[in-house]
Amino acid sequence: MTWTVYTRGAIPLYRLSCAIKAIHDLATELNGSYFKSILYATEGDSFWWAWDTKEIEGLGMHILGKTKTEKGRKTHFSAMKRYFDKAITSAERVRTLDLAKLGDEDIIKEYSVHYHESSFAHTLMDTDVDAIDVLPAEILKQKIKEALPKSTSEKEFIEAYTTLSTPAHTSYILEEENELLKVILRKTTLAKVIEKYWWTSLGWECMTPKSKSDFLKLLQEHRRSIKDPEKKLKENQVNVQRIKKERDNLLKKYSLSEDIQNLIELFDTYARYHDLRKEMQVKTTYSFYLLLQEVAKRTKQDIDDLEWLWHDEVCDLLRTRKSDKQEIKRRKQALLVLSLEKGIRTYSGREAIRVRRKELDETVADVDELKGMGVSPGIVKARVKVCNGSKEAATLKKGEILVTGMTLPDYVPAMKRAAAIVTDEGGITCHAAIISRELKKPCIVGTKIATKVLSNGDLVEVDANKGIVRKIK
Repeated sequence: MTWTVYTRGAIPLYRLSCAIKAIHDLATELNGSYFKSILYATEGDSFWWAWDTKEIEGLGMHILGKTKTEKGRKTHFSAMKRYFDKAITSAERVRTLDLAKLGDEDIIKEYSVHYHESSFAHTLMDTDVDAIDVLPAEILKQKIKEALPKSTSEKEFIEAYTTLSTPAHTSYILEEENELLKVILRKTTLAKVIEKYWWTSLGWECMTPKSKSDFLKLLQEHRRSIKDPEKKLKENQVNVQRIKKERDNLLKKYSLSEDIQNLIELFDTYARYHDLRKEMQVKTTYSFYLLLQEVAKRTKQDIDDLEWLWHDEVCDLLRTRKSDKQEIKRRKQALLVLSLEKGIRTYSGREAIRVRRKELDETVADVDELKGMGVSPGIVKARVKVCNGSKEAATLKKGEILVTGMTLPDYVPAMKRAAAIVTDEGGITCHAAIISRELKKPCIVGTKIATKVLSNGDLVEVDANKGIVRKIK
């Protein structure tokens, strides 16, 4: 089996328990395309998540097929939005419960209800967004290349492709900034901003929501760094219109086909759903985390230990007040979960390391140049900072090149300091692509091996116009 692998800082099993089980049980039925295989692994601070390459590429092609027509797109995204709304409603309900007043069996029931209400969203959104990033983006690139005149230079093609493939979408991170600018301009209140964006600091590696003091700190930073808030707000708000105008001009100039226009529209929609997926993931996971906090209090156990359990194991602990301390210790050392046709298997300790090394080819040849997809143009020469997780990203110095598996919301401060961004994974709708465009930072995604072949301090040239990273000796 060939795996499409994603890496980042270590994520405890508990936070992905809902997604793994839901995808294994429901993905084939809900997607209409066979999908069962997942690999999850941790060792120390390292983390691996992988899809079966054939399954994820097959799903991508299946999505392209069923979204070719307006009716198909409407049906597909209506289902996704419906499941998103159910998951968000459930997460908010759990978040507002007074869990301390519930009995043990009531807590167990909350696990069951919240899983049921969240599972459909995780199944569709977790798989579909990655499937669109893996293969269809390359299809769009090839179609555009074939449609342009043969006399088109490489530079002209890159400029045209970058413009056409940039989603006309404002990320929730920029929307949050806009709302804070409105607070400065007294067009809204801080309380409303907190109510809407309290969750934006959450991620797979972080379960601490933004506090009022966090928002006040952001306000101070904006007041200090933005001289004209009104002008900045207008610039942010017209960005989507500018992208659409530039894109429409190219569509007319080259008389690009309806097929290409439909693909561009699809990527616009998926850029939005990429943000909705993140909101769904962190809000549902945070609500599960609140349940776990309550279980830890009742059973007088360390929550850091309980984070290495499956949800059903946590419920069993609530009933019996007994846990396997040795197994938890082994899982914290190393853990591997394989979801396959026959079921879900959990391996811990040395066995987890052995199976992971068997499943994943972790050898990488020594290379001086690597290629990916340039998603935000520009050329930069600077030193590399390889970051395996948000904690390491927090140490990135201004002017360094951020090299990571993929970026997440808690990487944004580091992305603002970075001279350029390079990732192993992702496509034109991924977090790194969207945020780098908004920050106007050169960015290359989908290199597959950047974190493996580059080291801290390496001097490199990032040519995001061509999607090439070169080591400078």
